[in-house]
Amino acid sequence: MVGIRQITALPTLMHWRAEVLKNDLGTEPNPRLLVSNRQYYR
Repeated sequence: MVGIRQITALPTLMHWRAEVLKNDLGTEPNPRLLVSNRQYYR
């Protein structure tokens, strides 16, 4: 029997979000901001 698996795009979404923030801010985004974004997208 095949089990049900949840497939998520969260890692890809977070990668894109970090790139957008980096381009907008001109520097690496604060890790706390990325944590907040991850919580929001979950």
